[in-house]
Amino acid sequence: MAIRLYFTLIGVFISIQVFSQVKTEFIPRYDFGYHYNVFRTPFEYEDDGIYYGRDSLVSEGFFHRFGIGFNQTFTKKKHTLKWKNNISYKAFHGLPEGNEFNFRTELSHKIKFNNNFSWINTAHWKRFQRDGVDGFSGDFALAINSYRQTFLETDFKFDLWKYNVTHFSVSYRGRKYDDLKVEELSYPEFRYAINSLQFVPLGKKKTKHILRFKFSVRDRNYERVKYDYDPLPDGGEFLDTVITSNRRWVFINQQTSFKYKVNDAFQIRPYLGFEKRNDVTDGKYTHFQTVPGLKFHFKKGKISGTVGGELRIRDYKNLTARQADTTLEEPFLHYNYVYWEGFVKYAMKKGWTLHVQSKYLGRSTNTTAIDRGAYREFNDTVPFSVGISWRGVKEKEAK
Repeated sequence: MAIRLYFTLIGVFISIQVFSQVKTEFIPRYDFGYHYNVFRTPFEYEDDGIYYGRDSLVSEGFFHRFGIGFNQTFTKKKHTLKWKNNISYKAFHGLPEGNEFNFRTELSHKIKFNNNFSWINTAHWKRFQRDGVDGFSGDFALAINSYRQTFLETDFKFDLWKYNVTHFSVSYRGRKYDDLKVEELSYPEFRYAINSLQFVPLGKKKTKHILRFKFSVRDRNYERVKYDYDPLPDGGEFLDTVITSNRRWVFINQQTSFKYKVNDAFQIRPYLGFEKRNDVTDGKYTHFQTVPGLKFHFKKGKISGTVGGELRIRDYKNLTARQADTTLEEPFLHYNYVYWEGFVKYAMKKGWTLHVQSKYLGRSTNTTAIDRGAYREFNDTVPFSVGISWRGVKEKEAK
């Protein structure tokens, strides 16, 4: 289905590009930075009585990232067709298992029937490749290594009333992880979403404060196949058992944000979100999450950027946190995620841009048993990344 829709969009792409206004973008990019805890491992772990400390668990190193973006936009009367392509490779010094390859191609077609109604169809395919490292037995989980992803969406955009934009969309995302030594994992996700954006013009002339309300529902199904291997005397292995499990999660999300425009150069955007995940299968992984956040946006002359972060407070209703002291009662599992990111760019002449980025993701938990790797604390940090990009644009008028 996904391949059929993608090639259908390619057919539309070929049919309208000859007599369209065409805009072509070519964007090469290079980054240099440092990444701490590439695989998001905890700082200590015990597996079959063997203790692993920070030195053997945490991977870090300097990296170079090379990327190329190629985008085309075709406009013909009420039709707009966009083709976006991005490819990148992130290479680490002394950490080849952390090297990353990313490729993404996307086609979208928009029909603007009138000023109040548009219909947008989108399809994309993505490949993420990383060799990764061997996991431990038990429930130890490392960052995702490799997967393929297909995405389809149909979106109806309405301007229901003054200063309002509302989207009704249905989408499908299918992700298949590469076969690992111990398990396979894949899931199809269906999403039904209502996103409403309400503009509230207040304050001085040319100043707009924006109130945004978003609501969405996602229905996710996934299949997990786990293999148990036993060693043979000659060093080989044979398949012992196969365990297949299917699970269905339904997510309900709501977020309210308010963008306050201090002046032409500075904006503040606080927001508050809530998420309820219902584990329809047996309720084991049901949780409720609260997400307060704050972002600052600025632009002055050739310099612009965004700085901000959020706190994700997640509480499980049926999953307990194992304790190091087994005499203690196990409380329900609790996570605090802290995310922070800063991005600043400087626009130079002839399409060149310098950019600096820093980001941090940390998780704390009430799980204290060190043999529970998948439920332990971690942090994933890029303290700095410095890069340069060039954006070349070519436009051709319609015939």
